[in-house]
This record gives sequence, C-alpha cells and structure tokens, in this order.
Amino acid sequence: MGYNIVTVIPARVGSRRLPMKNTVECLLNGRPMIEYTLEAVAGSVAGSGPVVVSTEHVPTLDYVQARGLFARRRPAKLSGPEVSPADVIIDAVEWLADFGVVCDTVLLTQITSPLRTSVDIDEALSLYDLTQSARLISVSEAHQQPFDMLDKHGRWVGVPREAYLFVNGAIYISAYNELKRCKSFWEPDGRSAMYLMPKWRSIDVDDPEDLEMAEKIMKGEAGNG
Repeated sequence: MGYNIVTVIPARVGSRRLPMKNTVECLLNGRPMIEYTLEAVAGSVAGSGPVVVSTEHVPTLDYVQARGLFARRRPAKLSGPEVSPADVIIDAVEWLADFGVVCDTVLLTQITSPLRTSVDIDEALSLYDLTQSARLISVSEAHQQPFDMLDKHGRWVGVPREAYLFVNGAIYISAYNELKRCKSFWEPDGRSAMYLMPKWRSIDVDDPEDLEMAEKIMKGEAGNG
C-alpha cells in the first residue's frame, strides 16, 4: 500500500429513527456501537495510519481522544442531516493537515456497520490497489431481488433475472483529489470498484429493529444469509 491513507469515521448526532446511534451513548451488545468500527479499523492495515472521528458530540470526542485517536469537533455547518459525507471528509483532512498529516487516499467507515471486519477493510483496500481504481464502495446482494413483480394493477412485470447489488455503507475508499473533484464515492467512468460482502455482515443499523438484529447475529441467534 504505497499511499498515505486517512480513515474518517463520521459520528453526527442527529438521527430520526435511532437517536444518538453514532455516539458512545448507543450500545450494541453492552458496548458502545462505535467500538466495533474502531476495532475493525485498528486491526486493518489502515489502522497504522491516522484515524479521525468527526462529531459534535462532546462525550464521543472525549472517548475518542482517550483512545489516542484524532477527534475533530465538527463545525455547526457540517452537523445537519443534508451535509454530504464528502464535505465532512474534506473538513477532517484539512484539519489534520495542521498536525502535519499528509493524505492522498481516504477510507470512510460508518459506525452503523458494526459487523464489518478488519479483513473486509484489508480485502477492500487490496482490491482498490489491484484494480488501480479511483474509488471503491462495499456492496452485498440485495435482500429482495425484483425478479417477479406486480404493478399497481396486479399485473406481472417482466424484469431481467440478474442480481442487483445493495450499497451497504460499510466501506468507502477514494483517492482524495478525486473525492474533492466529484464529491462522490461512485462515478460511472470505469474507475469505480465494488467489494462484495456477505449479507449478514452488511447490516446497516438505522433503527431499533436493525440494532436488535445486529445483536442477535453477534450472539448467533439469527441465521447468516
């Protein structure tokens, strides 16, 4: 891995369906859910580089700093629900530059993907290298495939029988200059790669039901599809 990678973990406070899900106040299996992402990054090759958590939540800032990581107190203008991840990353990387951190590649890992592993991150980075891509996103097979569908009149709709993929939100990688240019982790330019993860590790915790399912999977109480 011949580049300077910075891992950014966004931890915005506001959430409509699961309040405080990105902060230390949200517990999964008796632990702050953020811990699972921090540990996955720490156990990967990205963990040898700078890791920064961007949040406006003071207890989470303190928690992150106590672990020896960079904690960026997010400006108010970047704390709303409509703020793009790219703007949060650019703010964090520019803030890190004041500490002498050099960045040419960014890894975004969301707290709401607690089942993503260090191996997932390492394999995604290897694929990013191997394909010489400008950017990469993690995906899984969609839980429901639109093979046989009805329209609102109850008529069968012919849909090609091909597998559709779900952007699971676990891993995003991009060349930093590319992210600044297009403000996106995906462009249909032939330079975007996809890393396929199994469905059971692709759960995206967005509401209390997701949180309960993630806990059941961790305890082995749910089937791994």
